Amino acid sequence: MFVDGGLATLTISASGSLVNAGIAAGTTIPLNYVFSLSFQNGGTGATVTGWSLDFDLLDGSSIIGDSGAINGVPSDTSLSTIEVFTNTASMTTTAAALQGDNLTEEVTLSVTWNRADLGELVVNVPQPSSFDYRSTSGVPEPGTMGLTGSVLAFGAWYLWHRKKGLAPIRSDR
Repeated sequence: MFVDGGLATLTISASGSLVNAGIAAGTTIPLNYVFSLSFQNGGTGATVTGWSLDFDLLDGSSIIGDSGAINGVPSDTSLSTIEVFTNTASMTTTAAALQGDNLTEEVTLSVTWNRADLGELVVNVPQPSSFDYRSTSGVPEPGTMGLTGSVLAFGAWYLWHRKKGLAPIRSDR
């Protein structure tokens, strides 16, 4: 909750070791976000004039991915009801990260608002994955893609040989 008008800034970060594979420079990473804004204690005359969201991916102290500013404005700047903002975006890495590197995801939400009366700006982040990489985006891990490709290639090779009468697998054993 923010009580002074002007610029309210909320920064959330999470860190951990990169497992299973590295991330190449130039990799596009899908992102998602969901948060809500409202006024508590009346807020009569208070307004939100806009918000800005920025995702950064850091490898140590170096930024290797940056979404750039994602901007928005409430449809009702007086926030007479709770307004929820949800959408997807993406960032592209500018440098590589290696397996085992300690990565930090840092998300900064800035809200520009004008206070009136006793209005207090409430920023609600409903769940831990409200600002996150879309790990369930449908893009398989490289290992999964390799395994799937191998199975498909073997299947195509087998059908081609079977059609030619050269099937290498015998069922009479």
